[in-house]
Formats: sequence, C-alpha cells, structure tokens
Amino acid sequence: MIAPMVLAVLCACTPSPQVVSDYNGYSVRLTGEGREPDPDTVRHAERICASRGLGTEYASSTYSRDSLGPTSHLFLCIGARTSSSAAAPMVIRGPAAKAGESYFSSAATM
Repeated sequence: MIAPMVLAVLCACTPSPQVVSDYNGYSVRLTGEGREPDPDTVRHAERICASRGLGTEYASSTYSRDSLGPTSHLFLCIGARTSSSAAAPMVIRGPAAKAGESYFSSAATM
C-alpha cells in the first residue's frame, strides 16, 4: 500500500525529458515544462546544433493556453560554434530610408 504512494511521489519529482518537436538543421524546437528553458533544455539544444558545427541562440517560447500544458522553446542554430554567452546579436538592416520615411515605407515592394 505504501509502495505505490512512494512510487507516485518519486515519479512526480523527476523532471520530464525534453522532446524535440521540430528540427530542420537551422532551428530546433524543444517541448518541456516551465515558462523559461531550463539549463538541461539549453544544453540539449546546444548538443543538437553542435552536431552540425553551429552555435545556439535562444529565440522564443510558446506557452500552452492552460498553465499545466507543455511549453515549446525555439532555438536557432547559427554561425560558427561559440559559447552562447559570447554570441553577438544578429543585426538586420534594410535599404537606406530617405529623410522622413519609415523603414516600412522605404522597404515596400508594391
């Protein structure tokens, strides 16, 4: 009678494994628990990207509508393999805008 209760408590204490829900060589999406990616999730993404000789950068998280559902964390596999803390942010520049124009009006193609 006590053994099933102990087993249930021990199962509740172990962290759930990260599940790779999407991988295309340039990004990896891991599904797991928690709102923020834990260190194990980050290391798992780093191992996957490193298999192609690429570094890893956290991109975003998608939450379940209910608080008990899984969270999906997206990591980008970028550039040469570097430590995640030393990776420089990517800067995207569009065409030069004329005075008084916004980026969207200067980059419009229609």
